[in-house]
Amino acid sequence: MIPPFAQNLHRLLQKNRSWSNLNRSAVAASIVSLIYENVLDGPIWIVTPSEKECQLLFQDLETWWFQQGLGGSDWNLLHFPADDVQVLYGLCPTQKDTQQRVTTLHLLHTHSKSVIVSSLFAALHFSLTPETIQGYSLHLEIGEDYDFENLCQKLVHLGYERYNVFDKQDLHCGQFEQRGELVRVWPIDKKNPVQLHFFDTELESIETLNSRNFLPISEHVSFDVLPAKECIIDPSSIQHLSQKIISHIREISKDRTEINQHRAKRKRILEELQNGIASTTIFTTISIIFEIRIIDRNCSIIRCLNCWTM
Repeated sequence: MIPPFAQNLHRLLQKNRSWSNLNRSAVAASIVSLIYENVLDGPIWIVTPSEKECQLLFQDLETWWFQQGLGGSDWNLLHFPADDVQVLYGLCPTQKDTQQRVTTLHLLHTHSKSVIVSSLFAALHFSLTPETIQGYSLHLEIGEDYDFENLCQKLVHLGYERYNVFDKQDLHCGQFEQRGELVRVWPIDKKNPVQLHFFDTELESIETLNSRNFLPISEHVSFDVLPAKECIIDPSSIQHLSQKIISHIREISKDRTEINQHRAKRKRILEELQNGIASTTIFTTISIIFEIRIIDRNCSIIRCLNCWTM
């Protein structure tokens, strides 16, 4: 049985798969009802005018989602968050929002039965492509040899924070720790950390740990660790970009005050890239320096920046 308002929404979706000016709660109830009755196919991306409306709609969807029993189904309900407006004024985005966006994009392209809710501001955010997420994911497999130093450097490069104190109660999502032949890492898309056992350099076992007591609950033959940040640029590329920006500043600026302003902007750009941030300011500045379009929609952020800095 489908409620009448859901039937009307279904007819509207059959015309152009978009709608506007509908009550938020009615939209949430309608979408969940249509999914429950196997009328809608995924993926579904819902865009709201503001982040506040996005959060309210997501809460309504969650309420109806679990009321209809979809919590245990093969459908995913995901939030694609926007950065705080303060990011536009130079503050770094939170790791939680960044990791949530990467996780959502990964699930969107690997699991078609997904409902994603975002604001318009979030939907326009530059982020990783599915190919980039897959290409930069760290693949681990039992029986393979891994150098500890390279493994840890790879995790740091992917945006994971190294936790130096081996205290199991303090490990959080997006962190890893290593002591001897034991490595624990908490992938951003998992609810539980993963423990890697090595014999010398050979990976002997991969175990998922309970997040409360850190006891093993399952084993794996192989495992993929997703990137924990949205912009992964090689240090050599960042250094080359720095040199190009300096040369550009010297060409266009003679006034000392103007030069200092450009230097401050350069410093901010380099810091954001090192922290895995790819803001609109970065693309606008780089596009001016290299006199090219900001981005090709079929090209990833990483590919653009690495190509521009060659």
